[in-house]
Amino acid sequence: MTNKNPKTENLIPLNQLTKVEQRKIQSAGGKKSAKARQEKRLMKDILQILLSEEVTQDKTIKSTKEAMLCSIVKKAIKGDLKAVEWIQACIGEKPIEKTMSLSPTLEAKTEAQQIVADIIAKQIS
Repeated sequence: MTNKNPKTENLIPLNQLTKVEQRKIQSAGGKKSAKARQEKRLMKDILQILLSEEVTQDKTIKSTKEAMLCSIVKKAIKGDLKAVEWIQACIGEKPIEKTMSLSPTLEAKTEAQQIVADIIAKQIS
């Protein structure tokens, strides 16, 4: 079987590399992951501060991120539901959406079997 994706044709699986090479790759991935978590935490902290502060006209914006977050907060204040949902998800206050399970439980199966058995018994008698 040939690999048809030119971006991945020269990749070597991690389990075929030496332990030193594996550690080097995993270390780089861990560092990038830590940096991404720090950036997300910083954005969450800025958003928490913006939500807790009073809004004034002469407030100066210090960074592009802060300007972006201010505009999202302004949209949320004006009633933009998507902005509100984004803010809730960002600060961890979004309600958990529960999905219904369509697979029957053992209790439901036995109850259904009992109902079928009762119907068959009534038809026979």
